[in-house]
Formats: sequence, structure tokens, C-alpha cells
Amino acid sequence: MKLIYTIPAVFLFATAPASAQNPPLISEPVPYDKDAVVEGDVAAGEAAYNTKGCVACHGARGVSVVPIYQTLAGKEASYVKAQLLGFQSGERVEPTMTAMSKLLNSQEVSDVALYLEAQTPPAAAE
Repeated sequence: MKLIYTIPAVFLFATAPASAQNPPLISEPVPYDKDAVVEGDVAAGEAAYNTKGCVACHGARGVSVVPIYQTLAGKEASYVKAQLLGFQSGERVEPTMTAMSKLLNSQEVSDVALYLEAQTPPAAAE
């Protein structure tokens, strides 16, 4: 009887550099043009925000009640749009946001960005 030995795949990858083994799960925000004009429809943005899953993590009207999820209410539309496009393109990395952002088409990205900008952020803690 002939025995066949295999080398586990884990061993083959164990010699790769640490950066190749463990790429960051969350990257820094992408740069954005603060003066960029975002055109869209706030009402359509609200509809997309509520039906495409954004509300599940970022909360009603963009106010998250879960500390690990960023509150987006009142964020500049140009910032939100740049981040969503960054997730879609892979320029910004976070597994859940990468997948969720791809549910939005280009017009919905602008609409959601404008909707969030129009929301009132929570009052700062005293």
C-alpha cells in the first residue's frame, strides 16, 4: 500500500509576510472634495436608505444606537458619497460596507448622501 502525504494549505501560507496574511479589515476614509456638489433627491435617498439595508446598522435617520456603527446624520453629502463610492470601488475596505454599498446604483448613492446630510445629528454629550 502506497501512502500519500499532503502538506496542509495552512503550512504553505504560514511563510507569507504578515501583511499578506492579514490585510486590514477596515481602511481609512477616502479623501473627498468638501466643495463637491452632490445632486439628487432627498426623498429618494430616504427610500433607498430604508429599503437597501442602511437603516439596520446606521439607525433611523442615520442615528446609530449601536456604538460600533457610525452615526451618519448630518455628515456632508460629499463625504458620504465619496465613502460609498470608495467602498464600491475597493479603494476603501470594510467587508460589510463593501457588500452593502454595491446594492446602491450611482443615483442612489447621491440620493442617500443628500438624505443623510439633511438629517439632524444627535446632540453632543454634555
